[in-house]
Amino acid sequence: MKKNIKKIFIKIAVIIITIIITELTVNSTFLKDNYDKKIAVPRFSYLTKEEEGSITLKTLKKEEKVQEFINSYLEGLTSCYDESYFYDKNGKVTITKYNIKNHTITIEYSDEYLCQTQYVLEDNWLTNIQENATIEEAIISKCSLVGTLFSCNEKNITDMNQIYNITATHIETKDNIAQAEDNTYIATITYILDNNPYTLNITVNGDNEYLLYKVIDANDHPKNALYEVETDPYSTLETIYNNF
Repeated sequence: MKKNIKKIFIKIAVIIITIIITELTVNSTFLKDNYDKKIAVPRFSYLTKEEEGSITLKTLKKEEKVQEFINSYLEGLTSCYDESYFYDKNGKVTITKYNIKNHTITIEYSDEYLCQTQYVLEDNWLTNIQENATIEEAIISKCSLVGTLFSCNEKNITDMNQIYNITATHIETKDNIAQAEDNTYIATITYILDNNPYTLNITVNGDNEYLLYKVIDANDHPKNALYEVETDPYSTLETIYNNF
């Protein structure tokens, strides 16, 4: 009787092990190092969810090791939008999210080359606006923090030369630069350039050292440029505000 029970348990164990091995073997990622031959994934990662543009996997590896794998993989790809998108030219896929938490890997992607739509701020961008853009609206605001609310008084800029004639030296161009949050001036110019809409914000950077020019494209992607002015940046915008 005991021998029969033991045989039954062995058979059940073999069946369970066989099912597990079969399931792991047929899983599209577990024994591979990629998903659909286009996105690199750590080996022994089990695909649990698959939707259009996103996948979820469970991993048996330590999270630290998986994070090292993710970092190494993304560093080898073409990045854009301040390193928030990564294009894999071999898989012809743009990765917009790749992280791990609680042994769960989440990947979001697009089969399109999203980096080609990135707006790049060229060295002559301001001259290009002056010479080729159609200005739709131009205002300058004096803003201050009143309690917990941000209050602004606006004036129309009726002479764009007040903006174009700012004497400034280019310091830096990048995606993310903090701006001053209290008691500042903000010039906002909306314009059309090459049949595309843009918004240009001119204010003071977070350290109150430079003028901050922020250009935003139709997809709300910003590009920032810092400029050093002869007078302090706050006074430069204050003078323009007082001229209208």
